[in-house]
Amino acid sequence: MNLWNAPQPGQTSQWAFSDAAVGLPGGANQVWDISSASLSFDYEVVFVDAATAPGAANFPSATVAMASPGESVHVFFAGDAGGLQLLGNFDADDGTGIRYTDQWRWLLYPTAYGTAWSDTVVAQPIGPGTPDTSIYTLVADGYGTLILPSGTATGVLRTRMQTIDSGVFNGVAWWDSTTYEIYWKPGFPLYLAYGYTNRYQSGTDPVELNTDGEVLVDISIGMDELLGTGVGLQVLQDEAQQELAVLLVADGSCIVQLVDAKGRVIGTEHTNGNGMQRARFSMVGLAPGPYVLHATNGREHGARVVLAR
Repeated sequence: MNLWNAPQPGQTSQWAFSDAAVGLPGGANQVWDISSASLSFDYEVVFVDAATAPGAANFPSATVAMASPGESVHVFFAGDAGGLQLLGNFDADDGTGIRYTDQWRWLLYPTAYGTAWSDTVVAQPIGPGTPDTSIYTLVADGYGTLILPSGTATGVLRTRMQTIDSGVFNGVAWWDSTTYEIYWKPGFPLYLAYGYTNRYQSGTDPVELNTDGEVLVDISIGMDELLGTGVGLQVLQDEAQQELAVLLVADGSCIVQLVDAKGRVIGTEHTNGNGMQRARFSMVGLAPGPYVLHATNGREHGARVVLAR
């Protein structure tokens, strides 16, 4: 997973609640079959420009916000060279929310099988309340094929995220542990599925166990299909290696990015139109090597590898 896989304004997803993706094995070349999952309460989300979302002033580094149509709560993300970060949420109805002052990094960029990291997360309430600190350990612990009720996705990366908290309340010791298993695939704005397992115990009471999660409802347009039905992309490079001219065949607004081999965005252009669109990138000063041009209109994608010499 690289920076160009970060969610972009204009993308959509539709999930349903299910705990089918809980406790599945990690490792290489897995086949995770949750095709018979029982789904409930499916809902759509849309990704919008963070600057236009209610509460944006609380999240100045956000690049995109996510919300369900007609709902008042927006969730803010930042996709940058360091990874995909969850910044917090804001409810426009009552002006409350959560701001992660020490941000919650869901992915490093790039993340591949075996990548591991840890993250200290500080949740600062917007409105009344006190901050809460958690330490997460994360690892990309599996890859393979995920079979969903709506179809099969290959080339899926699974990350595992865990936090353990403990304390004393009214003289009684307690502990709380949550493990998330999240399934990612290039070409989708966020996850294909995730499940979580939560265990909680207070004193000598029995351990409470809860599971839940979400599953993508429609994977009809995945990366394999995008290669045939995505944004048409032609790249012209001048002889002096000074400039890239990009021709797009797409409808609507497009985001075009030039990304280096480490997933860092070198340049971004925005285009709009029906049919042929054009963008230009300077190659002056770029280190020799491969770069990726990626274009998306929110649902379709196109990508080409170019070389700087």
